[in-house]
Amino acid sequence: MTINLGKTASQYFTLRRQLFIANLAYTGYLLQHNDVLTYLGCIFDNKLKWANHVEHVVSKARKRLPILKRLAGAK
Repeated sequence: MTINLGKTASQYFTLRRQLFIANLAYTGYLLQHNDVLTYLGCIFDNKLKWANHVEHVVSKARKRLPILKRLAGAK
């Protein structure tokens, strides 16, 4: 198995206010730390709150709503 280190990142999940971020490395390559990651279409933040994901889904739905209204014949 080959790992694409350019796409690999680390993320810590915690409810603590102060977060200790350890530097993680794989084969000598320092992994980038992200507070928000997208995995399989779901947006995860380090506090495991769903606000970012819900906002993204609602935004996508609002963009498509006028098309659905036109198809349904609604005014």
